[in-house]
Amino acid sequence: GAGFGGARANGVELPVVVQALGAMGATLANIENAPLALKRMTLTHSFVTVPELGGKVVDHYQRETLRQAYLILGASDILGNPVRVLTSLRAGIRDFIGHPVKGLALYSPYAFMTGVARGTLSLLQASAHSLAYTTARVLLALTRGFQSTGGVVDTNWRGQALR
Repeated sequence: GAGFGGARANGVELPVVVQALGAMGATLANIENAPLALKRMTLTHSFVTVPELGGKVVDHYQRETLRQAYLILGASDILGNPVRVLTSLRAGIRDFIGHPVKGLALYSPYAFMTGVARGTLSLLQASAHSLAYTTARVLLALTRGFQSTGGVVDTNWRGQALR
């Protein structure tokens, strides 16, 4: 290869872009804590045959699962698990607003300023955690994907200079 090559499949060198696409597909299946809540099925006029009833049940839950596909995709590592990131950020934003409001409720400038400091610190912590978590999950997903497509990933790299 001319520097753009990578792994080999059936003796043919695969371009890095093809490896990346394969990595995305391979890691899409790695889903963490996808919060699915399927609506229950209510039947009226349920005097149908068993195959018809089975078909109705399957159709209902397939539709419900497709409606929540964004949650499954949102819990995917390839995207950095945005559901978990948003949950973390929501807590930081709640503290950022809530702590100063509690201070105002006490009619104390000191309590208000302490609330601003605590709320800001909580928001910064949540933001830093979200950034680090997202970066780690995406890189881990890509590493797993490259390895699953036959790419070679040096997991023992310690930051040595290239020679």
